[in-house]
Amino acid sequence: MIQLEYGQQAALTESFITTRVAQFERDHADLHKRMDDDQALYELKTYNANDDGTNTFPSYTSNAPRVYAKRVVTMVAGADLFVRIPYGEEDRETRDTYDVKERVFYGFLDAADERLKRRLETRAQAKMAEFGAVRGYICARAILVKDARGGAYVDVTPLDPRTAAWGVGYDGLDWAAYTTSRTAEEINSFYGITVGGPPTGRHTVIDYYDRTHNAVVVKGHGFVKPPQPHGAVGVPIVVVPVGPTTLSKAPGTQNSAEGYGESIFAENRAVYQQRNAILSIYLSLVKKARDRSYILYSPDGGATLQDNPNEAAGVISQPGTNKLELVPLAETTKDSAILAGFVTEEMHFGSLSKTSYGDVPFQLSGFAINSLRQSVFGILQPLLDAVQDAYTLMLNLLGDQYATGAYPTMQLAGFDSNRRYFNAEYKPEVLRGLPSARVKLVAQLPQDDIGQITIAQKAREGAVPLLPDKDILDRIVGVQDVGATQDAIEVQMAKRLSPRAMLQTLMKAAENQGEDELAGVLFGELLVQQLKQMVELASAQIQANMAQQAVGAASGGVDPSVLPNAAQGKQPPQPTPQAGANVPAGTPRPGAQESDLDRLGRGSGQ
Repeated sequence: MIQLEYGQQAALTESFITTRVAQFERDHADLHKRMDDDQALYELKTYNANDDGTNTFPSYTSNAPRVYAKRVVTMVAGADLFVRIPYGEEDRETRDTYDVKERVFYGFLDAADERLKRRLETRAQAKMAEFGAVRGYICARAILVKDARGGAYVDVTPLDPRTAAWGVGYDGLDWAAYTTSRTAEEINSFYGITVGGPPTGRHTVIDYYDRTHNAVVVKGHGFVKPPQPHGAVGVPIVVVPVGPTTLSKAPGTQNSAEGYGESIFAENRAVYQQRNAILSIYLSLVKKARDRSYILYSPDGGATLQDNPNEAAGVISQPGTNKLELVPLAETTKDSAILAGFVTEEMHFGSLSKTSYGDVPFQLSGFAINSLRQSVFGILQPLLDAVQDAYTLMLNLLGDQYATGAYPTMQLAGFDSNRRYFNAEYKPEVLRGLPSARVKLVAQLPQDDIGQITIAQKAREGAVPLLPDKDILDRIVGVQDVGATQDAIEVQMAKRLSPRAMLQTLMKAAENQGEDELAGVLFGELLVQQLKQMVELASAQIQANMAQQAVGAASGGVDPSVLPNAAQGKQPPQPTPQAGANVPAGTPRPGAQESDLDRLGRGSGQ
């Protein structure tokens, strides 16, 4: 066993690293066995109902563990992730700086997932959900790495807890290691070192980290990456156990690591075995019903059948002295069916009900939906807590490392907590002097949406609401970013209260949809609204002037009646129309110079 004095830094040698990892594996042998058994359940390892290891008796392997695990993993992997920098009662400008740090962390996560996808690996959240559900632990590496081009990239890699090892100090991890099996060709590709043996031969590789250095050892071949500073502020590995179980440290107790960090199979490990045994018995009975047994009576007992009696429409010819009888079918007692029902019911008690898988023969009431939500929540919450704790630790590790200024400015992109896309460069200075991040995962659980909305409306009705809008959105509706939601609601209300704002919004929507003609019509309506508003303002100004002048006259000023019409807000007087014909003087009247004969001729139509 390796023993160090307080504050002593051990020299990193191959022997030191391999010995430390081997000691951890011996101390946690029971935990590793439990992990292997749970992995066998998850992978649906074939159940064998024969105690002697043969295949004489039919065996049935239930798919319940796999279906249950995939359902839980899917819900956790699809949970919404929110990064928050707590700001309390800070002013708006300070809150904006906190929002910048949040965007940096969202950018870190997006860049890390893009790198995992390029390496044909699943997203970090999905992989950590799977490890947490099946292994009972979440392990991951979170570190910034400088690349050959002078830039840096984010390395967030979930690690299998089964092959991880770690040591805990007074304020966190003192060291951590991750063991993998790689071919000589892979080692040469990763580290540029050639090891002995065939290219496809496999070797044990240990990736070791302490608080300051990183080294990679190939067992039997020494260092392929000598010890060198890793640049992180502390050990860049996070280890989070799942569940509320406490690791006992009482004197005289056995190592309780086996039950610390439990998988989702904890309640049903023995139940799955019993269920497989019972179903194997039923499978044997069904097989016997398909392949019936027969008794052939003959005088000397030596008669045999040339054909198979179980074949459809088969004809068996036998002498009259021979007799063929079916063997009665074996049946279980009625208690067997009762036992099978009890086992199935207990399996659902320790996992998810059939309703959680969508098996709903009728519409559920609001009370039933809430009860279902609570049962699902009890299964998911320990795993959600573990994943969000792992993210919190990883983001703060990355943030502290980037804030050192030892890495170049990074270009980050992604979606922030308000679903707004960003793509910008962020300098290390934006992370300094700010609080640590908090991560929250919110799973999409079944809930009575209509009931929740009704309760929210009731809580804000009346002259004196029961709750302020902020608490209604947070505690009843379940909105994550209450401030952003309130801002969006107020903007929407402002658009509806102002006709001009509504027209402008509709015009932009028409432009975005390519409806230019409709946008032009709305623009004309917007101009009319603006002109009406200008006229109303001018009229109001005139009325105000008249009122002011009336007050002046009453106090000895100018009599308003002597003021011109414009000053009084009246229309200007219309001009008096001219009397008589509107022709110049001396112009004869129409028809005045005609003779009587001419007038008579015009009247007769000639």
